[in-house]
Amino acid sequence: MQSARLHRSLHRSLHRSLLCLLLASTVSPALVACGDSGAGETDSDTDDTLGETETAGEPLYDLGEKVSQDCVDAMAQLDAFTAAAGDATSMSAAYEGTALQAYIQRLDGENARTDDSAITTALAGGGELELIDAELWVHYALLEGLRTYVAAPEGGVMDPYHVWDDAHCIWSGAWKSVAETAEGWSGSYTDVIVADVDAAFATGHDGILGDPPAASIDEWVVPPQKQVIEKNQYRAIHRHVTHFASLAQTNGDALAARRALRWFEMFEHRLDGRNTAGITIVKDMLAGDPGAVDAAVILREINDAFAKRTRGYASLAIEGGELGVPGGYKGAVEGSVYTKLLYPHMVDAGFDVAGLEASWDGYKQAIRDDDMAAAQQHSDALVAAYCDYQVQTLGIETCTAGADG
Repeated sequence: MQSARLHRSLHRSLHRSLLCLLLASTVSPALVACGDSGAGETDSDTDDTLGETETAGEPLYDLGEKVSQDCVDAMAQLDAFTAAAGDATSMSAAYEGTALQAYIQRLDGENARTDDSAITTALAGGGELELIDAELWVHYALLEGLRTYVAAPEGGVMDPYHVWDDAHCIWSGAWKSVAETAEGWSGSYTDVIVADVDAAFATGHDGILGDPPAASIDEWVVPPQKQVIEKNQYRAIHRHVTHFASLAQTNGDALAARRALRWFEMFEHRLDGRNTAGITIVKDMLAGDPGAVDAAVILREINDAFAKRTRGYASLAIEGGELGVPGGYKGAVEGSVYTKLLYPHMVDAGFDVAGLEASWDGYKQAIRDDDMAAAQQHSDALVAAYCDYQVQTLGIETCTAGADG
């Protein structure tokens, strides 16, 4: 591993040096940063299929090679914590004073959160509901860490490999199993969450270029893959909420209602500003009498907000004048993942999901090609479908991309 990595590093350094000498002989020295080992360079050619990339040469580091030991140790301890679920004494012993608690405390500091306090308070309570709280707050804390780390390369960070690898560590050690379970709760629609996220982590990693501290990212690759990774976590959460809400309704199960509530809280902010009133409706229902839970109402309130978000991304690049630029493509990728939260319900309502997928693929390609005619054609088809879904299926009075209520 070390010799292969050294070979790759030397190869790229030699390539940059030769390129710099060539530029220096033909361009003003003021425009050539020969000491900048990789900043701003782009050595990947991305094809037109989301999730696939071809790189000129191998990446400098393998995926996972620069992960923090803190994350590795925390994920190992998470297995013990999960195995102790339901037993207050065992759960406390598997959390307090361990690498898992230390990592969540680190994430609290980085994200200005107080998850560790909430977890220890719940464990001290020791009741069935409190132990569910503790279990899911651990996952919530890790989700927020994953989101922070996977977004960091786009925001600018000294070592994008390191943060990307810690996000991948959290995915592999905690959230991958969440997604695997969720794939079985999508009715007649076949969910493919895990494979999508695995591919996005690999592709996004290949879009990180150069060696820290002069590393850079391919804007056509890393930010879109960040969206694939993050929004697929919301797909998994969506399935957990609806599954446990259904169990609560069918069985009058207070524990299932509590699980649905805590899962919902992980993405309730996605409803804010789109269906803010729906947040209160869902939380009050799940916190009340489990016999009064109506899973169809909960699904409608959640999908109200996501249908509006998806409708917005179906035309955002055109309205924002972002055809032919990475930002426009990133937004279209985000919309094409958000829509998958809706697909189980849309399939049941008779929508042509395969046709929607083809329209999203065409729309993304048209943005890359800076092809306004094709982009408009695909956008119109998407907007029409989501407006029909909003009005005819969800009962929203007027189709919208952003109106609250």
